[in-house]
Amino acid sequence: MSKYLSLIFILLILSCSEDKLPQTESEILAEMNQVYSQIEDLVILSCTSSSQCIATPLGVKPCGGPSEYIVHSTATDQIRLNALISRYNKLNEQYNTVSGIGSDCSIENPPAVSCISGACVEIEN
Repeated sequence: MSKYLSLIFILLILSCSEDKLPQTESEILAEMNQVYSQIEDLVILSCTSSSQCIATPLGVKPCGGPSEYIVHSTATDQIRLNALISRYNKLNEQYNTVSGIGSDCSIENPPAVSCISGACVEIEN
């Protein structure tokens, strides 16, 4: 009997995995929006020099490559940010597949960033 309880417990733990992705287009978009909000809340823009400013790729185009870059300071918790971006990118890939969305296949280059008035910002080239 305890073997069966152990097996059920293990299956319950596996079924609650955080990597489980939503299935419908609307569920995927809802979770993408939630993760994006978490990314925005996490990002710190404050800086004292341009060397503290980074543009990190975010999203996945159907043809490959990032769909955008998120500008932030090195003061941002990079480990947490990378985890959120990874989750967002998985969702974005799934959304691209489920929705059959296409792309122009253009390559998004990282923007130039600078510390202006104490905040990391994207600057025009």
